[in-house]
Amino acid sequence: MSILQWPDPRVTTPCEQVEPEEMEAARKLAVVLIEALRASRYRPGIGLSANQIGGTMRVFVVDTNMVRGLDAVYINPVFEPVGEEKYDDTEACLSLPSRCLPTVPRWKTIRVQWTRPDGERCESIVDNLRARVVQHEVDHLDGLLISRFLSRQARRQLEREVSKGR
Repeated sequence: MSILQWPDPRVTTPCEQVEPEEMEAARKLAVVLIEALRASRYRPGIGLSANQIGGTMRVFVVDTNMVRGLDAVYINPVFEPVGEEKYDDTEACLSLPSRCLPTVPRWKTIRVQWTRPDGERCESIVDNLRARVVQHEVDHLDGLLISRFLSRQARRQLEREVSKGR
């Protein structure tokens, strides 16, 4: 399974909530996502969301070898900030060219709620890189890419490069 590249419209299509009767399909999707993330080792990624491989369910996975303290599979994740502090850092995306590295503001600490593949509903407070990864992947599930943080000039350059097939 290959990772879709922007401007494929599936990458920016918001994902649908997973209903209880769809949990088996969500578990199978999570396995495919983990395999696709592992297969992307030519360009390591920390996380991967369903719409990056053409899926439509609110599911993302995290490489727990790269980020300790996070679950591997998140179904129906939601988050809210804890406190007011944000910080800026560069981010990459497996669905964008590797040179696309915008500086992205994120909440430093968040409370995340999600369902595990076994159906257990969970909640955790995470910070720093763990919070950044969750926010990045939830953005994907909402159909949002980090390219929205590029300057107008950098975005036009990205669009030209992608349209040329580079």
